[in-house]
Amino acid sequence: MKKCTSEGEVLNKMDLSLFVVNTTTKERVPVVLSPMTKEDVLVTTQEPHWQTEWDTEYIQDEEKEKFSLKTCDGELVGLVAYEIRAKYVLVRIVYMESHPESNPTLVSHKKYDGIGKALIAAGIALSVNNGCYGCVTLEAKTTELAMHYYNAYHAIPLTSLGGPQRFMFDGDVSLAIISDYLTDSGKENL
Repeated sequence: MKKCTSEGEVLNKMDLSLFVVNTTTKERVPVVLSPMTKEDVLVTTQEPHWQTEWDTEYIQDEEKEKFSLKTCDGELVGLVAYEIRAKYVLVRIVYMESHPESNPTLVSHKKYDGIGKALIAAGIALSVNNGCYGCVTLEAKTTELAMHYYNAYHAIPLTSLGGPQRFMFDGDVSLAIISDYLTDSGKENL
């Protein structure tokens, strides 16, 4: 599988080869994580509509680091917003979303699979790069997602105090997720 690169690539300390899987061909499609642009945000407001418009004040808060996940030919497949919480030694995934053609709540047959896993792996790399040792947290938007994080990725449930179910990826759980994407030089940085 070829690796795509971008001048804006943010995972420079951990050498990852991110990919998603084309659900029709079952082939791995290389993707790159880059800072989200105004054009990426605009895509969320056009057809096909994303579940969330990414131009909201909450998401556009300057404290959040926002990224797009694109194929090598520039197809936008996912967006994510992270908060680096160095004081708490973690990176928090504030929000992540797949393109409408790959979002299981919007379509019955997804174009790409593995978008969420790639975005979680990128969050783990961001955590390592910022001295947070691979610790990442997120909130599940639905009960189905909560079960998916728990069953597929062995996410560690956290106390939620009545809100959305919260999870943590840390230690062996983080390593299991990111190991699918690590290149040989990336393994040296663990």
